[in-house]
Amino acid sequence: MTGNATQIPAAIDALLAKMQTAIGATTNVVDGPPLSWGPIQLPANEVSETRYLFIGARPDDDDSADGENEYNAAGAVSLDERFVIWCTAFVWSGASLKPNRDDCAGIVTSVRQAIAADPTLAGAVLYSRVSAITSLEQHQDEQGTDAVIVFPVSCRAYLT
Repeated sequence: MTGNATQIPAAIDALLAKMQTAIGATTNVVDGPPLSWGPIQLPANEVSETRYLFIGARPDDDDSADGENEYNAAGAVSLDERFVIWCTAFVWSGASLKPNRDDCAGIVTSVRQAIAADPTLAGAVLYSRVSAITSLEQHQDEQGTDAVIVFPVSCRAYLT
């Protein structure tokens, strides 16, 4: 974990692998954004037509992660990196909003639980956690309803 310019790519890879193992049988775990956010368009091989977790993506923003480096000791000899990986849970159906909202929150809960089992993301970072729910959006139209939760996975890594 030391000597790299950033641990963001390794952390995204580890988070993606962890989520594919934890919820990949019931939820499409996607590396980055979909081809289109509205309506969601993805390449083939979906495991679900209604449940998605996007790692390193959020609607209406091109940032996959945001971070900064700072020296953690006198003399500027040790460098830490703090960053967030943006994630989006998305659920849609022809049903009412409540089941979609609850299912979407369930995806976030699954992410929290999987990270709690190994907050180092297989050694990619010192620690990580779901640090907030930054937004919950709900939509209805003649084709159905959806719920979207955007949340950051906050990480800290030791670089040098």
